[in-house]
Formats: sequence, structure tokens, C-alpha cells
Amino acid sequence: MAGAGTRHQELVGRVLLAPYDVLFPKGDEDEVPAVVQPDLVVFYDPSKIRAANARGAPDLLVEILSPSTSRKDLNEKFPLYERHGVREYWVVDPWARTVCVFRPAAKNRFDRGELHEASMSATTVASRVLDGLAIDLGALFSGLE
Repeated sequence: MAGAGTRHQELVGRVLLAPYDVLFPKGDEDEVPAVVQPDLVVFYDPSKIRAANARGAPDLLVEILSPSTSRKDLNEKFPLYERHGVREYWVVDPWARTVCVFRPAAKNRFDRGELHEASMSATTVASRVLDGLAIDLGALFSGLE
């Protein structure tokens, strides 16, 4: 995606943490059939952000799996994020010490995902949407032994 990184370097994104509602409206209508609270979202378009919630697909969305949320994150939220055009979706699994990154491959469909595993060797996950974001998985998962 040539030029995309340059474009975003000029933009100011906003990082929002849970609990914060993200509304996915049905088209341009006022009807909102889906509301979620991702663990972390980044929006470049300030018109999507309101005091109490955001409306529309974030540019970057991160879900951290837990025993009580993993099924919903993987089975219910995944297709919702895919359908609404989330540009990059990270699924963090603290137990497996992995991060899987999904990006759009076709209209309303994510690719198969890039699985990154923390290991003895240095493993870094970098965002294509948020310039400069690179996470060292060893540091991220340290202390979870």
C-alpha cells in the first residue's frame, strides 16, 4: 500500500481504551444494530469520535482474549469488524503468547491473518496502519509465565 504510511504520518490519531462504546451503524442510517467495547481502538477520522462513543470503523482495533470474552471476540466480533471495514484487527492471546493481525484482503473480508508468537528470539509486530507502532512480544508477555 504505497503512500499510505506517508498519509497517516500527517494525521493525528486518537487512541481510546475500554470501556468505550464503538457503534457500527447500518449504512448511513441512524439505526445502530451493533455496539461493542473493544480493548483498544485508534481513529484517524475525528468526526467519528464523540464524548460518549465513537461511530464507525476504527482504523486499528485490538482485542485481548480472556476466558470470558474469547468466544465473543473471535466468533461474533470478528465478522462485525470485517463487515464494517476495520483496517487492522489485532487479536492478543496472553495464554498462547501470540498476536494475530488481520487486514482487509477483499471487500468486507479479512485476510487469513499473520500469527506472531513470542519466542526466545526477538519477535516484533508492526502496524501498517499506525506508523511507528511496533510491539516487542517478549516485552509484552513478560511476567505471564
